[in-house]
Amino acid sequence: MPLNYGAPRAAAGLAEQARHIAGTRPTAAATLAAAVAARAFALNHQPEQARQALADADALMERLPEGERSDTWLTYGEQKHHVHLSHAFTTLADTRRANESQQRALELSAPTSTMTRTLLTIDAAACSHHDGDSEEACRRTVVALTALPVDYRTGLVRRRALDLYEANPRTAPPRARCTGTTRRRSRLTATAPTAGGHARSPRSGSTGRPLVCCGHRECQWSPAGAG
Repeated sequence: MPLNYGAPRAAAGLAEQARHIAGTRPTAAATLAAAVAARAFALNHQPEQARQALADADALMERLPEGERSDTWLTYGEQKHHVHLSHAFTTLADTRRANESQQRALELSAPTSTMTRTLLTIDAAACSHHDGDSEEACRRTVVALTALPVDYRTGLVRRRALDLYEANPRTAPPRARCTGTTRRRSRLTATAPTAGGHARSPRSGSTGRPLVCCGHRECQWSPAGAG
């Protein structure tokens, strides 16, 4: 959907339509629509609307019948709720609430839920960035991505890693230091396979721009830094 691939405005419009159709009764559809709307509003820089949608999602979740809380495609359980909340609160830079939802979602996620756990880890890395530690954010993202098989470093996982990469300022905070970890982070983001299965050019990616993590020249990818 548009929300997962860089079109939050379109996603917000679709989510609001879904909320209108789902109504105000506590159903899985209504709760999911409110949670997705919150994420879309947060990504679209509409914090007031995002927080209202989050409050609506929580209120619906509290009243959701037990029969609609199981873990299926057509229901909406607590684990799924906290995954959505983690992303929304992370985007709003509400790191305390985000960390709470990340912890709860991980507790409820099966060890085999690799993609969900990776997305939660990237959310936690983004929280480190919001809290002022961009080096730690890069390090945590590298760890999360390198733990995945190469074929899994695409799609939504890649999009979230790029969101964090693009959020880092061109000039890193003074306490951030250029390291091999940040260089590897840039390489990993740059060389993930494209939809056609071919590796992207590690030097410029798809835009021709240098790929950097924290903005320092030393963090740009170079053949000498490979390893």
